[in-house]
Amino acid sequence: MTFLPSGRDDDEQARVAVRGDDTPVAVRPQRTHRVGIWLQLADGSLADGHGEGLIRWIRGLVGGFDRLPEVDTIVIPCARGSRSLVEALFAGMDADSPPDGPPRLLSPKLRIVAVGRDHGRARQWHDWFTSRRGRLKERLAGFGVTANPLTWSAGLRPLVATVPSSLGLVLTLIGRVWRIAVTTARLVGLEVVRPVVPRPRPVFDDMAADLHGRTGETLWIVPNPAWGAAAGLPGRVVVNAADIVYREFPLIDVPADVIRAHQASLATLAERAEAVVCFSRHVAERQVGPVVGGIAKRIAVVPHAPFTTTLSGLDDTASRRLLAEDLRRHFATSANGRPHRFFCDFPFEQIEYLLVSSKCRPYKNYAGVLQAYERILRRHRRRVKLVVTGVLSANPELAADLHRRGLVFDVIEAANVPEAVHARLIRHARALVIPTFFEGAMPFGFAEAVGLGTPVAFSRIPVVEEVLTAAEFDVPESFEPTDVEAMVRSILHVLDHPADVLARQRRVLERFRERTWADVAAEYLACGGIAEAPRWSLPGIVGRLGRRPHAKAG
Repeated sequence: MTFLPSGRDDDEQARVAVRGDDTPVAVRPQRTHRVGIWLQLADGSLADGHGEGLIRWIRGLVGGFDRLPEVDTIVIPCARGSRSLVEALFAGMDADSPPDGPPRLLSPKLRIVAVGRDHGRARQWHDWFTSRRGRLKERLAGFGVTANPLTWSAGLRPLVATVPSSLGLVLTLIGRVWRIAVTTARLVGLEVVRPVVPRPRPVFDDMAADLHGRTGETLWIVPNPAWGAAAGLPGRVVVNAADIVYREFPLIDVPADVIRAHQASLATLAERAEAVVCFSRHVAERQVGPVVGGIAKRIAVVPHAPFTTTLSGLDDTASRRLLAEDLRRHFATSANGRPHRFFCDFPFEQIEYLLVSSKCRPYKNYAGVLQAYERILRRHRRRVKLVVTGVLSANPELAADLHRRGLVFDVIEAANVPEAVHARLIRHARALVIPTFFEGAMPFGFAEAVGLGTPVAFSRIPVVEEVLTAAEFDVPESFEPTDVEAMVRSILHVLDHPADVLARQRRVLERFRERTWADVAAEYLACGGIAEAPRWSLPGIVGRLGRRPHAKAG
């Protein structure tokens, strides 16, 4: 089919398609859309790769929007001065990026836009004023008084008992009163000018306000409901609620005020958004629905597509040698590796190991993993190390457990390693173990590990049950996360029958790959009300979501 111009020159312009019988047919050009992805991470978090799982999800979504012809621009705003950090997060993986200047981005449609005003001078004044005021208040508190003169006598009374001579007492009292008076005068002076001290708007609120009138009609994707500044964005908003984990698992290391702030932000964004998106029915029904079901216009379920990683074409020996060199360098020089410097000359290329790749959080079940690993190492006499990407030594209970079990030199903490090193860790592991009590969606590591040729032992949790068939779920390599002995049996099965397990899991991965990131991106457009739901669409209102004990194959 060829296209001929129709002669119209406005937004309603059509084109003329010539069919096989030479009959012209008017066809409207497809409307294109602009999509924005809100990123609310401070510079320090960007530099440290904070939230790398979330960043990987955003990268996948950017790739999906890149493949949709109806999306012409993808915008990621950033604070002024942070552009280079954000560009590094969303750089392409090709080797054609220029050695000097900004890296080549993931998509030609992607725009990193610096927004917000430069509050450098105002912020310096505000920070100086706040710190100076705080120091003066601390000095008065050290004297045992406040700026109110009625409290000064109480602050001077202890001096009477400590100074023996009358002359010394008089001089001490005069000196103390003078210092209190000068400090009070300075504090009062600051309070007088306080109304005129510039108060710069919080960075992300300022960014959202500055986007008004700058980006045109945009559908905004907010990956994290804690990013409350997104409530000020112009245009339509779709907010992710990957999980509200504290509704099922207490987060003992998170203060109550942080949880309250998260709930308030989620409620504000849910009321503002076109849809609240979850990655699984379990989260939609058990966690998000009860919290915002009466507020949100729509609660949708949009599972992510599988994450797969490709590595350079090195053979197994060369790749393993490169991994060993990178790990030794990590333990010798990086901030995360130096506490375990005794691994800086370890022969990593000569060992076999199990891998657990997750953060160290209460529901990740690291305590169960350590118990299972000790039994595999000593009772079953398997000569394998355990490599973890969580910082176990930062958790007092887990650190004590490591010492008590004598596993300090058998459990290797490879935390915050570069992405390529992490991929090689997965590639050369005997097995990836996913022991978690909870995830908001099918764990990313399953598809990544199987794609790299590593079999997986995984826990039987609801979000996994949603996406696997009964035959795929009820297998020897799956286990109840609360049953340590079952975990041991599953890991041993993977170690003893890796080819069978991998063949079975590769069939699962092939089915997963039928869903692409373009399908995910199209569903987000549908959730935002600017496109029709595609054939893969799974969104639905909580209450109409059916309970599915197992997914259907195919």
